[in-house]
Amino acid sequence: MKELDFKNTHTYYKCDKCGEMFEPFDNYDLNYLSDYEKYCEIKGLLTYKEIKAIRKTYGLSQRDLSKLLAISHATISRLEKGEILSEQQDVLFRLVAEPYAFYKSIVRTRKHVLKKEVAERLEERLKYLIADDYVEHKKEAEKWYEQVNEKKKII
Repeated sequence: MKELDFKNTHTYYKCDKCGEMFEPFDNYDLNYLSDYEKYCEIKGLLTYKEIKAIRKTYGLSQRDLSKLLAISHATISRLEKGEILSEQQDVLFRLVAEPYAFYKSIVRTRKHVLKKEVAERLEERLKYLIADDYVEHKKEAEKWYEQVNEKKKII
């Protein structure tokens, strides 16, 4: 897959009469998506499930997220269906996944592209998400602060 060799387990059904192997009728993409997830894991890229979860965290439609990010709705749709992200797209969605970074870098300056009620709902949701995130970031910042102060004592 994309110049990368790896082993992965696939699912096939076997006809009892003729022995022919075939992919599951209820999900023809099962093996492809399994390879996709393995590839993303190896390359350190977000998966289609993670992209969709990020969007849903903010309660945004694909169309609204595409407006905020200034990318096409079709691109968001394809990524959520299993198209492999470019490294640039991966970086963008990792930024979007961080509520404060998303708000400060994108929502604050681009909320005008959304309907007023969608923008208000998103900002309200972001308040809660940022507040929840703050506690974890504060703990990490305090740890770093202690490390920096220890290094200052040595210098």
